[in-house]
Amino acid sequence: DELDCTVAGLVDFGIFLKLEDGLEGLVHISELDWGLVDDPRTMYKVG
Repeated sequence: DELDCTVAGLVDFGIFLKLEDGLEGLVHISELDWGLVDDPRTMYKVG
């Protein structure tokens, strides 16, 4: 599924997203890309 969301936070193990209706979710670093991601901060920024 695809959802519109905003990056709410970046941590070593993944990214936190703000979804609709005040929900937040975590996308684990292993789910960010097919390849190895060392630091999510190199791919995403808050906002």
